[in-house]
Amino acid sequence: MELGEVKQKAKDIRLIALDMDGTCLNAQGRMTPRTTAVIRGLVEKGYIVVPSTGRGFETLRERVIGVPEIRYVISNNGAIITDGVTRERLIERDIPREDAAALVLGVLDHEGTCLHWDCGESYEIPLPVGCVSAEAYKQHYGEQEGRWVLPPEEMYRWVLECGKRFFKMGLRFSRENGFEYYGKLIHRDFPQIDCFRSGIQYEVVRKGVNKGVALKALCAHLGLPAQAVCAMGDNGNDVDMIDFAGLGVTVENGIEEAKAKADYIAGHHDREGAAAFLETVFL
Repeated sequence: MELGEVKQKAKDIRLIALDMDGTCLNAQGRMTPRTTAVIRGLVEKGYIVVPSTGRGFETLRERVIGVPEIRYVISNNGAIITDGVTRERLIERDIPREDAAALVLGVLDHEGTCLHWDCGESYEIPLPVGCVSAEAYKQHYGEQEGRWVLPPEEMYRWVLECGKRFFKMGLRFSRENGFEYYGKLIHRDFPQIDCFRSGIQYEVVRKGVNKGVALKALCAHLGLPAQAVCAMGDNGNDVDMIDFAGLGVTVENGIEEAKAKADYIAGHHDREGAAAFLETVFL
């Protein structure tokens, strides 16, 4: 789709869903002042700007984006939707504890694999990292000192006994064909679980959870059709929301699956491609 067609389509847009890492954030995981200013401008102009991210809700608007006026946030890859005004969670879809525990033993059985958790809490609340070995931990997370690391059997017991809810799991691996290998393993042995490629890891969620489903649910809550939605993303966990939106956009560094679903490809995330697109089309 040419830019002129995009601008014409943008006339119907009321909600803009934005992925963070790899789309709005640069290679250092930070939002530039320009991007913050653009997002603030969209909010002030009356657009419903919805961060749609694998990250958690806490501090996202204030510290990461710098626009606390944002109301709705899709977080944890679509497992949670939060109304930032009421603090109500409109959706909560966690991985059943027994399934999470079984997955621990299913994937932490090879040298160089590590598993971490997102329980929908502040990142300041410490959670253990499951690792096959200390060497694997150091490879993926740096120095082991100060972190809570558990071997597979202990991690399995912790999952069953900790009383927490698991909204997302991050799987990292050393094997060269890890995405292909673990993708097939999870889809074959854990049909109740989904996984998405996100950067250097697989992000694991409950079956049927993704940003597209969450975005559709939020639109139903707000009474908006898909034609009123623009969605921007770059990775496997963004493909469904790009496909759902009336105007789907990826960035130059997006994966091929995202580009195949997108109506338009914006510039590279490390060159403020998202900000440039949003300025040109909506401001």
